[in-house]
Amino acid sequence: MFVSTGIVLGQETFDVQDFSAEYYGKVYLEQPNEVFSKGWVAIYQKKSNKILFKVQSEEIVANFDNGKVKTNILQLPYGEQSVIIYDDFNFDGRKDFAIMDGQNSCYHLPSFKVFLSTKSKFIFSKDFTKLSQNYCGMFAVIPSKKQITTMTKSTCCWHQYTTYIIQSNKPKAIEIIEEQYAHPVITVDIQKWNGKKMINTQEHRLNLEPGNSKMLVSFKISNNRKIHLFQMYGLLNYAILNKKNNVELFLPENINDPKIQFVLNTRGDSYEISFRNYEFEYTIYENEANKIGLRVKRKGVLQQNIVGDYDSKTGSLKSLFAEKFDNLILKK
Repeated sequence: MFVSTGIVLGQETFDVQDFSAEYYGKVYLEQPNEVFSKGWVAIYQKKSNKILFKVQSEEIVANFDNGKVKTNILQLPYGEQSVIIYDDFNFDGRKDFAIMDGQNSCYHLPSFKVFLSTKSKFIFSKDFTKLSQNYCGMFAVIPSKKQITTMTKSTCCWHQYTTYIIQSNKPKAIEIIEEQYAHPVITVDIQKWNGKKMINTQEHRLNLEPGNSKMLVSFKISNNRKIHLFQMYGLLNYAILNKKNNVELFLPENINDPKIQFVLNTRGDSYEISFRNYEFEYTIYENEANKIGLRVKRKGVLQQNIVGDYDSKTGSLKSLFAEKFDNLILKK
């Protein structure tokens, strides 16, 4: 975000003419050469020069192009957002206004006051304004679906995405997705409107960060499930995913958990990697007869021998002998 000081130096009030055939705006900045400035934004009717409404602000961020205030720029969630946004927010065929009133949304991002158009005037909307105050910047408009969306977050590890339809000229949430980031799993809580009430579901998705993780061995088993061995933060990890790519089990559950140890060894023409979780022992095996799979024992008694799809395999257990992990023991 910037102000071109060579162009606007010493100016205070700027006419904004390029967003509508019926209306124009004025932007007043107390300190036009600062990134944040006290000031106001006003909208006028062109025919009568009558002021329609005026919004005061402690912190306006006005972006300029060749000395003119830019309008209708909406780079969500963290990019440039104009002081004046002129668009149809409620999908009634008439364009409405969102006017920057400061930097009051999350992480000191822009906030707006919203004025909806009627046949004769513009009316301040408390409900639409809340969406541009309580989340991260201005909401997004999706005309093809007649929906609007918001996003908010807290630190690195929690995000919320909400989708709304318009009912009785007010936004109504029809889907709320909350993502809680951990390593190596993202927990996703989903609330979805089914026409009568919100239905809650939860998903667990594998979160492999580029640069901090690497898939080492992967293969499919029955019911379109997948088994993964992967590296993350210097540790070897195991996960099993169902056919919807939801994580059924991952180990170690905490990257600081020292209890999960993987033991890699050879048995004749086979390579095996074993690890324990409470009373269960897991062994992934691969041999030169093109067989791969997973054996599960409980208290030493075989519970399952799950045969894998060898043609789906990527990587190999043999290649793990060249790796070094704090929780991997090599035995030949």
